[in-house]
Amino acid sequence: MWIHLLILAVSFGFGAAYNVDMAAWYDQVTGAMADVQTDIFIKTVLGAGLIVLLGVVMAQVNAYALMLPLARLIMEISLFGVSLLAFGSFYFAGTLARNFWFDMGSAALVPFVGLITAAIILYLFDFNYPYKQKISAYLFLAFISLAFAFAV
Repeated sequence: MWIHLLILAVSFGFGAAYNVDMAAWYDQVTGAMADVQTDIFIKTVLGAGLIVLLGVVMAQVNAYALMLPLARLIMEISLFGVSLLAFGSFYFAGTLARNFWFDMGSAALVPFVGLITAAIILYLFDFNYPYKQKISAYLFLAFISLAFAFAV
């Protein structure tokens, strides 16, 4: 989680150093997401279903050497997405008093769909794989940021 925090802190730091208007950026992103958030969520769920199907096929042909890197890649991308949403929510709730989770709508669930997909594939790989410890910290972070955003 610390590497994700470092990446986001550097990004927001460069934004502050170069006087990026975050309110205009926020309005642009959430305005664009308002039209396509349902489409993005549906396509993500369909893609996740195909990836799980691919994982089942890989498990049946004993292609575990291919399945594990795929699952880890999906897990890391999804965890970065969750941390991006959580820390972005903290930032925008604190500076602009806006709820990033609410404004992103169903598109905010996309990283969680990726986490579920990676967890299923990792379970197919090895039911003792320690993915629960990694996921639980990020889910707690998302819950805290969601509570903070709704409280502000």
